[in-house]
Amino acid sequence: MNIISNNPFRILGVPTNASAKEIAANQSKLKAYLAASKTVSFPLDCVGGQPSLERDTASVGQATANINLPQGKLTHALFWFIKPEDSVGAMAWEYLVKGDEEKALELFSKRDTFAALVNRSVLAFIAGENIAAITCMGKMIQNDDMRTGFVNAVAGDTIQISKEELAETFFSKVFEEIDAFDVFQNVGNSIDFWVVENIRKYSIQKRFEIIENAISKARATKGDESKLWEEAGKELSNSTHRIRLRLIALVGANDVDYQRLADKLANQILQCSINYFNNSDESREYVLNAKKLAEYATKVAVGKITKDRCEQAVETLAKKEKNLPPAGVEQEAIAIFKELKDFCKKPDKIEHSVTLLNNTKPKLQAMKAKLGVTNSYYLNLSSKVVNNALHNVIEEINAVQKEYSSLGSMRIFIIRRSFKDAWDATLLMDKFDMDAALKERYNTNRRTLKKLCSQIGIPTSRFRVFWDEYGGSIVQIIIYVIFGIIGFCIATCN
Repeated sequence: MNIISNNPFRILGVPTNASAKEIAANQSKLKAYLAASKTVSFPLDCVGGQPSLERDTASVGQATANINLPQGKLTHALFWFIKPEDSVGAMAWEYLVKGDEEKALELFSKRDTFAALVNRSVLAFIAGENIAAITCMGKMIQNDDMRTGFVNAVAGDTIQISKEELAETFFSKVFEEIDAFDVFQNVGNSIDFWVVENIRKYSIQKRFEIIENAISKARATKGDESKLWEEAGKELSNSTHRIRLRLIALVGANDVDYQRLADKLANQILQCSINYFNNSDESREYVLNAKKLAEYATKVAVGKITKDRCEQAVETLAKKEKNLPPAGVEQEAIAIFKELKDFCKKPDKIEHSVTLLNNTKPKLQAMKAKLGVTNSYYLNLSSKVVNNALHNVIEEINAVQKEYSSLGSMRIFIIRRSFKDAWDATLLMDKFDMDAALKERYNTNRRTLKKLCSQIGIPTSRFRVFWDEYGGSIVQIIIYVIFGIIGFCIATCN
């Protein structure tokens, strides 16, 4: 443990109850040796097989600063050796400084003094026996007389500290370096209840903090790049999964604080899923990945409101999964959805309908060639394109009629252009396949528009349609034929 290996008392080479004079003497010795670039060592440097210290001016200065105040002294004294004043403890101390930890521990174990318990705790920590170390220190902290004796020996009688305050200092430092839950899982029935409850408390608290921090990190994700949100959602799910299960083992799934945290976690995972999908092209990969995150959020959620929200998202994504494009036409479908998304961001104008129709027509034709005209996915997507284009046509025609309704007969000349554009867009839509429901609605609107166009003198005959599409080619053919005949006549006359 770092708080032992780099303990200020260890660096200064003194026990935690050393006098100011003893501390000053070692400081002077260290200063002199370091100035001469010499190595200095003290008896307890390598106790328990610890590696030797690499002291320098900075570490010695920091060690001195760390124990200048009584609170600092007490904090670090919980994790280093204290020199006993009783006879048995004095004998144990002699063995300890000579490097015979086994004999020292045997003697320290004969009596429960505050010095013996602290020293047994430090030796146990060094040996990796964390439960034994915590148990010894817990016994000392709980006992009013021993706790007072320890505080007075280290910091004098100028400071008073309660059992709860010293416990907070000790356990918070311990569980900065070791996992409280791992310790909690291995405590036996013989361990003091107060000690177990403190271990459990910090095991719970640490896990709450970890999950809260993970949620905050995910929430801080910025940007519209979908992959960023997917990564944030995955990291949040993966980094909290085992910790959340451990929390359930500690407090139970019915714990109010756990339920609040679980819903908060579920909501953030779901938000990552939503942000990821909203910035995607709705391809198979995005739908399935977003659904996976939403499904996990549903498992995490506890409260009805949160669970319902997660389940609704899963249901929506399941529908999208069901409606994913068949194999072989995914790229065309993605391109069409992109055109539709761009189209929906623009004003309700006929010109944007024309752009949508022209841009999606070749992609829909490619899909039809692969799937066939009766394929339901193809028909639904083609109908969706027409439906969106038709919306703009209706909106613009209604808007111009309303805007110029007060002009009487003069309005015909103003709205004529919009009606011509509407009819031209309709002719484009005629070439798109539609499902039966849309076809019926489309034909109704087409008949109405055709009637209005006829009333204001816009030609809508089949011949006009034929001529618009093939007229130029027919004229060219006639011209070629005439010039061919003339050429033939000239050749014959000659």
